[in-house]
Amino acid sequence: MGSGLKGKSQKPSKYTTGHLVFVYNADSGVLNLMKDIAHKLLSPATYPCSLCDLTYSALGERKTWVRFRKSLSVSQEYLHIDEFVSQYNDSAGEAQSDPVQYPAIFRLRDKTELGSGTLELVATKQQIDACESQKALKSLVRSLLM
Repeated sequence: MGSGLKGKSQKPSKYTTGHLVFVYNADSGVLNLMKDIAHKLLSPATYPCSLCDLTYSALGERKTWVRFRKSLSVSQEYLHIDEFVSQYNDSAGEAQSDPVQYPAIFRLRDKTELGSGTLELVATKQQIDACESQKALKSLVRSLLM
């Protein structure tokens, strides 16, 4: 699933350089949550968000993921597509040629001359989908911090 948002975005920075923004392939809200839980339980093979699948069970966030994300040396933000577009699309920077597909992970880069940090796409849907286990996802995230 993609939106019109491109791979770079600018936003007034409340986070430090290196901040990671994880974007799930889902929209926020109770009805969407119920739909996602049902889909995950009834047809897990066709569930469209590998990031959700690896970090959440039907009962909530996986404890092993909670421990991992708390151990990271950078701040993180976890957003649904609608939340991400709302927070970051209004001041979109230079567009890349292809719209972003979700899930995706972005990193806040150095501040620009305007005082805003730039978001850079650092893990694509294809890279996240290739993670067949939480261990593989953790390795991917660690590689983003090097």
